[in-house]
Amino acid sequence: MDSQANQASGAKSQREVLDEILAGLQSGDSAMQLSAIRKLESLRFSSEAIVRELKRLAIGTEGAVQKFALAALDLQTSLFVASKLS
Repeated sequence: MDSQANQASGAKSQREVLDEILAGLQSGDSAMQLSAIRKLESLRFSSEAIVRELKRLAIGTEGAVQKFALAALDLQTSLFVASKLS
């Protein structure tokens, strides 16, 4: 594969990962939400939709989901995305 094909497949892979995480955050199941939040800690990318969903969870939930959503909003990737939203 050439470098463009590798980049295209890499972008698709990132999108798939982000879509999976977003689905977990939106699931309404606290175990799935926590699992999705934990996945964010190991990534070097995020999205506006994920940051918005983390904000919603930080405001609208309690307990572990709220705690971890707040922590995830402090990740460098989340801070970078949030700075672009302002």
